[in-house]
Amino acid sequence: MSSYLPVVTVVGSTNAQGKAVVRSLLECGKYKVRCLTRDKNSAKLQPLAQHVFGTDRLEIVNCDLTNPNQLRQTFHSSWAVFVCFNLDFSSIQNKYDSEVKQGRLIVDTVAQLEIPYFLLSFQENVYDKSQGKLVPTFESKAKLRTYVQETYPQMNAIYIEPAEFPIQYWPLFGFARKSTENDMIEFRLPVSQETLLNLVDIDDIGRVVIELLNKPDVYVHQTIRVCGELIEFQHISTIFTQVTGRYAQTITINEQEFKNDHSNDQLYTLFKYIEQYSQGRQQTSTDKQLVQLHTFETWLKKSEWKGPK
Repeated sequence: MSSYLPVVTVVGSTNAQGKAVVRSLLECGKYKVRCLTRDKNSAKLQPLAQHVFGTDRLEIVNCDLTNPNQLRQTFHSSWAVFVCFNLDFSSIQNKYDSEVKQGRLIVDTVAQLEIPYFLLSFQENVYDKSQGKLVPTFESKAKLRTYVQETYPQMNAIYIEPAEFPIQYWPLFGFARKSTENDMIEFRLPVSQETLLNLVDIDDIGRVVIELLNKPDVYVHQTIRVCGELIEFQHISTIFTQVTGRYAQTITINEQEFKNDHSNDQLYTLFKYIEQYSQGRQQTSTDKQLVQLHTFETWLKKSEWKGPK
């Protein structure tokens, strides 16, 4: 039996989405995984390096994404390349400029080396849709997809569009907090109670990528939206209480209250986008055919998160 395993190179392996993809690739046992990083000794990569499935199928490589020669060297022999840039809500202009430059260079390298498959995680170009008002950090992700489609229409590219609100944001960004007056858990967002939240469990993205790679030719040139649930904001507290037993409520806060909590203008625009533009965006039928995605309820049970202490 051949010991050959195809190499999947992951760009963005230190962010939450990239790490989820790397974990899934290692767990399925079908691939060698090459993680690109600026610093292979980064603490963010240590959990991956010490993965329970061993390191014989994991390669961590230093790479400057603005250096064409380094990209060619690290992409060489890859069967597929997966790219996800971090959703950074700070230093927007500098982030946009660097992502556009890096992203195009990555795509050019994939094309030059004739790598069989290219998977890109992207977001809708809300910045253009809102006439420059909302979520500029999404812009570079969207324009990279456009660059691939217009410059390399024959590239075997698959586009992955995660829902706008990762469930892990509740604990990560502190959108849920314990009341200062009692033990009530408060879910606080600058959206109406009726706003539909498009939720995704970040770990599910890794599982979706595995299914795409199982039959990549079926999904080439398609956009796969990964959304586990559409749920009204006001129902979050009810589900939380049912699963955890802790009393909770959803609270609509204004712009100033949100910025007092988070000191981040750009993060605020994410919720204005969700409220104004993403209402009713359905999961595609393809999502359900690929894997069973987590809802808020099933994620609570899986993660055993019971809110802030």
